[in-house]
Amino acid sequence: MGGLMTVQSIQRALTIMSLFTRQRTQIGITEISRALGVTKGAAHNLVSTLVEGGFLRQDPNTKKYALGFKVLEIGMLQPQAQDLNQNAMGPSMTLSRSLRFVTRVGIWDGGAVLVTLTNYPKNRPELSNSVGPRLHAYCTSLGKAILANLPPEEFERYLAETELVAFTPATITEREILMQDIRAIRERRFSIDREESLVGIACMGAPIFDGNNEILGALSLSGLSKRLLDKDRLDDLTGDLLRTADEISRSLGYLPKLADFR
Repeated sequence: MGGLMTVQSIQRALTIMSLFTRQRTQIGITEISRALGVTKGAAHNLVSTLVEGGFLRQDPNTKKYALGFKVLEIGMLQPQAQDLNQNAMGPSMTLSRSLRFVTRVGIWDGGAVLVTLTNYPKNRPELSNSVGPRLHAYCTSLGKAILANLPPEEFERYLAETELVAFTPATITEREILMQDIRAIRERRFSIDREESLVGIACMGAPIFDGNNEILGALSLSGLSKRLLDKDRLDDLTGDLLRTADEISRSLGYLPKLADFR
C-alpha cells in the first residue's frame, strides 16, 4: 500500500506542475484540490512538499503558488536546451538590441513550447535572459513556426490531441483555419501571432533546426502590434529574423537542403 501511495503522490505532484501555463502563472489551493479531486488539506500537504523542494513558491501577497526556481534549474540541464541557448544567446541578443524588440528562443517539448531564453532591448537590462514557461503552440509565433515544420504524423497527432481554447478574440480556434495558417507559414518560412495570445502584442517566429536537419525550436520577435506589424518595416523585420534563425541553425550543425535555395 505504501508503494501505491507513493506512486499516487508522484502522479498528483506531476499534475500540479502541469497546471501552470503562461496564462496561469499562479494557482490557489482551491483550484489545485479541484484539479486533483482531493481535499484542500491533502492538496496543501502535496504543495508544501513541493515548496520545500523548491519546485513551487508561494506569493506572500496573493498566497497563491507559482513555479519555483528548481524547475528552471532542472529544465536547463536538458542537453538540447543547453546547446540551443549557447548557440542562440549572442545572435538573439544582437537581434533584440538592433531592432528594439523582445526576442525569445523556445524548444519543442511534449506538444508545447518551453521558452529557454528571453532577451529585452537595451533599455530593459534588468529583465534580459529571463526564462519563461511552456507556451501553447497553436496561438504563439514560436509554436506555429515549429508546428509548420513537424513531421506530418506528429502535426496530425498534435491537432487531434489539442483543444483550441481562445485566449483573445483573435485566437484561432477552428482546426481548418489553423491548418491554412500553417500551410502559409510553410510557404513563407515565418509565422505571425496577431494578438492571438495577448491583446495588443504581436509576434513573428522562425524555425531553428538541429544537426539532424530536424526541427528543434524557434526564434521570435515580439512587441506592440502597431510597431511589429508596420507594413513599411515588415519585410526588413522578417528578413532579419530569418537570417538570425538560420545563423543559429547553422551553428547547431544544420545543413539546408538544396530545395531550400530554390
